[in-house]
Amino acid sequence: MCWDDMMGWFGGGHKRGGEQQRDANQQSQQPGRSANEGFYLDLKDELNLSESQIKGLDEIGKEYENEKAKKASSINKIERELAMLQTKRDVDMDVIKKKVDEVENLRKEMRLDYIKSVERAKKLLTDEQLNSLSRISKGDAAKMEQGVDRGSMSEKKQEGTTIEHGGMDSHGGM
Repeated sequence: MCWDDMMGWFGGGHKRGGEQQRDANQQSQQPGRSANEGFYLDLKDELNLSESQIKGLDEIGKEYENEKAKKASSINKIERELAMLQTKRDVDMDVIKKKVDEVENLRKEMRLDYIKSVERAKKLLTDEQLNSLSRISKGDAAKMEQGVDRGSMSEKKQEGTTIEHGGMDSHGGM
């Protein structure tokens, strides 16, 4: 699964190098979930989450969303700078490369932040809840194989082709 697929992530805007500029907030939002549904909160009934767990998972989600928003804002700023740099007659490729590297490093950090948050969230779950989560995720995978869409999973494309997963769902890829 590639980073762009996993994170769902940048639409609309200035074209750069044959690639469409994407919005950092769209890029970083996990497909198929809103901020208040992520980190297992969308499964609170199935997992029988306690109030304490819900509070902890919500806090992890808020912290992640805050960090994601900061990084997304930085990415948008750098993308605008890149667009302006490209309008110049003589483009300094060293400066362009540094800006592209900055964007990619922020995207990498966002991905790692998400994975770390999922791991923190999993630590709040009991062994029984983790086992239930694993069964739910396996059921989702089986449904995906059959072309059924659950949240962020894309439907089976055409008979005989591979199925693409639109990204890690709020279950952290379990």
